[in-house]
Amino acid sequence: ITDTHFLEYASLRTAIMDRLHTVNISTPELQKFKEYGPIIPNSILLLYKNCKGCKPMYNVLIEKKVDICTSIPKWRDKGYIFSQTDWNKIFELPFKSIKESKLQWLQFQILHRIIPTNDYLYKLKKVNSPLCTFCKTEIENTDHLFFKCSLVNDLWCSIEKWILSMFEIHISFDIQSVLFGKYKNRNLFRFNNLVILTVKQYIFSCKYKSHPFLSIHVVRNIIVERLLSEKYLLLKNCKYSEYENYWQYFCEKL
Repeated sequence: ITDTHFLEYASLRTAIMDRLHTVNISTPELQKFKEYGPIIPNSILLLYKNCKGCKPMYNVLIEKKVDICTSIPKWRDKGYIFSQTDWNKIFELPFKSIKESKLQWLQFQILHRIIPTNDYLYKLKKVNSPLCTFCKTEIENTDHLFFKCSLVNDLWCSIEKWILSMFEIHISFDIQSVLFGKYKNRNLFRFNNLVILTVKQYIFSCKYKSHPFLSIHVVRNIIVERLLSEKYLLLKNCKYSEYENYWQYFCEKL
């Protein structure tokens, strides 16, 4: 390249540009000039498909890029084994079941194992003890905080009884459904996950109160408010079929 004469380069460049103008490459006419392949190498053909924007190039770059989330092997080491299809559903679940970003972000933290439990914060030297905020007897990791703690487990049992008496539906909450959500029952998956995410958010918010205390009455009122909020948003946006399919039965029972 350093030995190339400037005039030779300039004449070659001018000839190429003249030929490109002759071909008159544009997005609508691109298919008509496939015979001019040598003029447009396949490596840069994509650049001529759109007048602006880099989305097509980005799609090509990520087309064959499949990264396994770094938290999945850690969940597997703890005994939570799912197929890749199920993992995809689990990660999509909070965004499909509820629109509140605060709940989506909480579930994102849990799934990626970055939720700030006492066990995690103690390793960072941010708290003085790794013990549970509520029971004060066992180490507070994700499993313990959201399900295994005796006080938290009592709260889940109370929620089950309230749902049965209020909505005449039996829903059981085990550690797997609490951590990852319920994604197999298509008829109730929105209601199930609204309840699960709401209760987890309540537990997590209580953790940072000066006097941590879990109340079934408080969390029950929060669930009712969220149901009415879903009803209001759907009816306001004229999404009547979605309301009838997922929320009408529960809202009428309130």
